[in-house]
Amino acid sequence: MTGNFKLAPRLSSPSKPHGREGGIAVLIALCISKLYETRTVRDAHAMLLLAFFATGISFLHGQAPWQAALAGLALVATVCIALRLENNVLTLGISIKAAVKICLQAIPLAALLFLFYSLDYRLRFGVCPTRLPLAPVYLGTRCRRAA
Repeated sequence: MTGNFKLAPRLSSPSKPHGREGGIAVLIALCISKLYETRTVRDAHAMLLLAFFATGISFLHGQAPWQAALAGLALVATVCIALRLENNVLTLGISIKAAVKICLQAIPLAALLFLFYSLDYRLRFGVCPTRLPLAPVYLGTRCRRAA
């Protein structure tokens, strides 16, 4: 036989997950294994926390609008499951309405945290504060010129 046929497997194949993709795949696999061993309400609470974390992981791959819509649906579903876990008397319609209301109430807080986090990041890494949206807060500061 001639050619490039080898019996030994390759140690580094291009299809082998490395870095971010491999880490995300391992985390999702761990979430699935945790789902199989869920027995108590405490385990269900841990699973819900993992579900919230896994929803945020999707933004590591990209931030397209359709991904945000899917993450929003997953967020509403996770909050709905959390509500049903704490109160079995709730009907599905009531828990979905309450979950949507809770998620909509969280948007202003998330926007405020994003604004302050990005402002802190810009100030730490030398972006001129007078060019930021909250410029009047920093009127007494002077910008350093790049060397």
